[in-house]
Amino acid sequence: QKESLVDYAKNQWYILNEDKHIYIDKWYSWASRNRPALEKLMFDSQNNEFDLLLVKKVDRFFRKNLYLLQHVEELVQNGVWFKATDQGFN
Repeated sequence: QKESLVDYAKNQWYILNEDKHIYIDKWYSWASRNRPALEKLMFDSQNNEFDLLLVKKVDRFFRKNLYLLQHVEELVQNGVWFKATDQGFN
């Protein structure tokens, strides 16, 4: 997923800091809100570190719709766009 999202970002001419702004929670359930990379992502969004979050599919961000909607709303409030590249969700 990482490689295809990086390729997508580059093809869209998005500016990407690969060393700082790729958030991966290995071995954590996407149903959970307690994930280290997710916490860092949300912290960075509050500090205006980025303005677009790309995921392949919405269930790669959250499997529970309530958590998905809550976090997308928080991202939007922080000035961050949310885009699921394989689903046309943004």
